[in-house]
Amino acid sequence: TASNGTLIKAAGDYTLDTLTGVVSLAAPTASLNDASMHFTVGAGQMAGAIDFAWGTTSGIRVVDVWNINSNGSLTAYKAPGMENGPFNKFNAAFHLTSPGLVAAVPEASNSEDIEGDSNPLSKEARINWKKACEDWKKEAKELNKENQVLSLSCGAMTCVKNENTETVCKSVAHSKIRMKIR
Repeated sequence: TASNGTLIKAAGDYTLDTLTGVVSLAAPTASLNDASMHFTVGAGQMAGAIDFAWGTTSGIRVVDVWNINSNGSLTAYKAPGMENGPFNKFNAAFHLTSPGLVAAVPEASNSEDIEGDSNPLSKEARINWKKACEDWKKEAKELNKENQVLSLSCGAMTCVKNENTETVCKSVAHSKIRMKIR
């Protein structure tokens, strides 16, 4: 049987005091030999902590961490091993079954124009567009510190002659990102 459940919805480093069951934010340098379970909740994740009983043993502390999917469902990410008690180094998994505990991860779509440098030769203009596309993707990936980018597409390239009779290639790029709600 399980009791004393706690949901942790904010990203951060946490400890679960195995004596009291209290979950608190922890400094990343906290000692790992302090009778606490240490775990991390990342962006787009949540965690749960419960006490459960097995046979005559009760008050066994368990932590599970899940990824929150775009439809609001959960996928098991990590079940940190129990650090003390009769089940030291064992893992236990539990699942949330109550509706409405998890909201879908909101997404946002963005569009941006990509244009390569113009060139008298259409082949060179296409190469310039490909470079502009790769630069855009590289910048998006560098800014993706919390793995929020779900998809990137430079879109379909179209090439036209400009007023200087040079060829310029353009497209409308699309990105989809995971949004944080606070």
